[in-house]
Amino acid sequence: MSVQDSKYYSTIFSSLILTFRYP
Repeated sequence: MSVQDSKYYSTIFSSLILTFRYP
């Protein structure tokens, strides 16, 4: 897995956290 992929998934993960935190 490249650094770019890691950054991409981190962004998605953060977005999901915000979604669950603020429905």
